[in-house]
Amino acid sequence: MKFVNYSLIIEDLFGVQIKFHWSILPAMFIFSGFFFQPVRFLSFFVLILIHEVGHALIIRSFSFKNHELIIHGVGGACVWSGFATQKQKSIIAWGGILAQLLVFIIFLLLPNFVNFQSYHSFWDQIFRTLFREYRKQIKE
Repeated sequence: MKFVNYSLIIEDLFGVQIKFHWSILPAMFIFSGFFFQPVRFLSFFVLILIHEVGHALIIRSFSFKNHELIIHGVGGACVWSGFATQKQKSIIAWGGILAQLLVFIIFLLLPNFVNFQSYHSFWDQIFRTLFREYRKQIKE
């Protein structure tokens, strides 16, 4: 692990370099509505990472070379090389969306199997990250 050009770099994790740019920190704070919500910060960060890993897994399935995953305040990037057809490029692009969709489905179904009452604040922050305002308070 090293710090280069404003990025924390994890060298060669599963053959891929992972870079965390400093801009992810203020982005997490802005995304949380300027409130200190550590679980929501982490959820935001992990969701971006899952999206980029979705791209990386599809790239690996096509036997192309993953070079690095970059996580920054505006999202992320997956740097890779290989001679891909238009169809393969499209599938790679959808890899991130499909990874997020899987997380969405899991968390959409999770309340049917888990009682969230004892950890309401913790789960509320995660659901707000995934679904923004997943439930509206109705005032009468």
